[in-house]
Parts: sequence; C-alpha cells; structure tokens
Amino acid sequence: MKRLTLLFSALMVLGVTSAWSSDVRVGGDIHIRFGDPAPTPYVVSQPPLFLYPQDLGFYVAVGVPFGLFYIDNYYYTPRGGVWYGAPHYNGPWYHVKPGHLPPGLVKHRYRDVIYRRDAEYRNYMKDRDHYRGQKYHPDHRESKDDRGKGQGKGKGRGNGHGRGHDD
Repeated sequence: MKRLTLLFSALMVLGVTSAWSSDVRVGGDIHIRFGDPAPTPYVVSQPPLFLYPQDLGFYVAVGVPFGLFYIDNYYYTPRGGVWYGAPHYNGPWYHVKPGHLPPGLVKHRYRDVIYRRDAEYRNYMKDRDHYRGQKYHPDHRESKDDRGKGQGKGKGRGNGHGRGHDD
C-alpha cells in the first residue's frame, strides 16, 4: 500500500511540475452503461408477412433479411447472440434473458428455424392464392386463417414488457 501511495504521489508531482513547464493537458473519458443494450432498430418499410410452419409451432417473418418471430402476441429477434423482444414488429426492443424465451424458440437451433422459414416461404410463393398454411399479417386483424394455434392470451414470455399490440 505504501508503494502505491508513493507512486501516486510521484506521478502527481511530475504532473504538476510538467504542467508548469509546458502546456500539458491530461484527460480521460469514462463510459458507463446502465440497463440492457438495445439493438440498432431494424427498418421495415411495411409490416412483414408471418407464416406458421407446423413443425416449428410459431410464426416466422418472411421477406425480411433477418430472423423475426411472432409468439404469444410478442415479437422476438436475435442480434449478435442476444435475444430481443417487442410488443410490435418495429420495437421498441427489450433484452430477453435466455430463461425467458418461449420454449419453441429454445428447442430449435436458429439455423434450423431459418431453413424451415425459407422452405415455408418457397411453399407459399408457389401458389399464394391456395396456400393451405396459417399466416399472420400485423396490419390485417383476425382473419379466418390468421393467428392460428398458440396465439391466444397465454403465458407470454416477454420479460414483463407487455403482452402485445392488441391489449
């Protein structure tokens, strides 16, 4: 402890004497971040279409260049190894701890989800008018094939940040 005090005193004396002999300035920055990090917002020009691959058990956004999922009236997206959730497809996004993710997202590997999303989208694009799967579009409220299985007022896992945009 004495060495640390002596070293600090010597640096202070040197700093003061050098400041008298020339125009030397010492500065520094301290960055402190509180709360969870928020991802850079995605820019979605129009509400995405969500398809429901039966083997996944939740909706996946198609036609967007990132993973976006709709489960129990909440949207989820991964960014840099961290999951985020939001009550609306364009945010605001909140950090979702791994233990608070819906079971459907946890039980599938991300690359498998993306593979199933792309396969379902190809199936949809073959014949949109006669697509037999379930779909959901955020702008279209409750149509006969929208918001199928698993989309009721269940136990949302959104880490306490709302239950969705229909509340």
